[in-house]
Amino acid sequence: MLKFAALLCALACAAIPARLRAQLALARADPAGIENFLVMEVCLDASGAVLMGVTPLDPACARRRKLTPGDARLPYRMRQFQGVESREIDGVETVLGSTGDAQKMNVPQMRRDREGRERLVIVSPVDRGVEEDCGAAFAAAAKACEDGSCKAVCRPGAPYAYGVFDYVEPNDSRARFSPALNPHRIAALDGRRRPAEGYDLIATSADYAFIAGTMDGHGGAFWIGPRCDRADADNPERFSDGWILAPARAPPRGGSGATLARLAAVGSPLVVGSSRACPARFSRSYATWSRQDVRYAGGAKLDTIVSSHYSDADAAGTGPGEARQIERFYLTKELGLARWEAWKREDAPPRAGGPSPKAASIALMRSGRCNVAFPGATLDAEGAYSVDAGGHVFYATACGDYTNLKPEPEGGPFLPAGLPGLDEFYGPPASAGRE
Repeated sequence: MLKFAALLCALACAAIPARLRAQLALARADPAGIENFLVMEVCLDASGAVLMGVTPLDPACARRRKLTPGDARLPYRMRQFQGVESREIDGVETVLGSTGDAQKMNVPQMRRDREGRERLVIVSPVDRGVEEDCGAAFAAAAKACEDGSCKAVCRPGAPYAYGVFDYVEPNDSRARFSPALNPHRIAALDGRRRPAEGYDLIATSADYAFIAGTMDGHGGAFWIGPRCDRADADNPERFSDGWILAPARAPPRGGSGATLARLAAVGSPLVVGSSRACPARFSRSYATWSRQDVRYAGGAKLDTIVSSHYSDADAAGTGPGEARQIERFYLTKELGLARWEAWKREDAPPRAGGPSPKAASIALMRSGRCNVAFPGATLDAEGAYSVDAGGHVFYATACGDYTNLKPEPEGGPFLPAGLPGLDEFYGPPASAGRE
């Protein structure tokens, strides 16, 4: 009888459209589950219909739910804050142009691997739009240079389109790259068509939320975790619990935790990776998380899980050891992944020809795109965003704060088309199109 009931359930579940299965999975999620901090929310009217043009930070948003794959349009855009790119050229502080416009979204999808197994994943892309010359922020900065203390040179960026995963053609001089300000712009134009945008793919296991893969202008990687010994090379289970964000059950307010993370990168998402489920060896990193209120660049104060990924771990696996880099992810109930930061230790060597960690941090804060958000961090006398950790000073060298919400009364574009690597590594969407 039990076998017959299970068969009926399997048949019934198979008949439910993938978008509804994803919606059910979100609706049944543990109220304390980490999923509540991974997917953006939409606002509802009295009948339960999505309110276009209303954001979760709007006082008019009295009822809300998580975005689902069945939602055809976005009622608002999560945009980064506009700023200006500046650097010293020939001994003169030079304002070069706008840091560009980009939007982020945190969208759930059902994905099906080669053996038919389905998983709910969250795709978190950065989608660029057309830049307006050098923008209002540049105009204001240029005006400030009229006293002769600096100079302004308008240099517009490459034209990108919302709703499409953009590439930059070889030798396109409009594509510039400033690692201190925007890690998603492409680097050297070396004769290859390069991605101009990026995404994170986030999933959950019984134990953790984790980043399964990352793509940006530098390429990217999918992260194999220690659960790979339970999977074959075609099973996305091998990406579980590698790049750990937070536990599967969200910590309580004021709560925190940490764990040793073991992971290995599988090449680039543009190239199908290893034929082996597990790597020859793992690298070690240290993951921490804490839940507290965070003040964002636009002034919003949100209940946030701050996840920090250190590039190393000590021998005992109880601390970051000699880590020289940190990536921080800010997870919120209202928006999901709302902010990202890269940090470097004071003695971390810069890239060839690049600024020191402190100089990069000063340039970042001068851009006006981000504020001092990490609890315990400060803005030092020279304008660098820094924090003391483990006897060292770390500097924030890159940041994207996407709490600049723009209402879309008619509904905005959804996921960019053509995200590379997802189908190869995590399987195609469980159903074609939106039902």
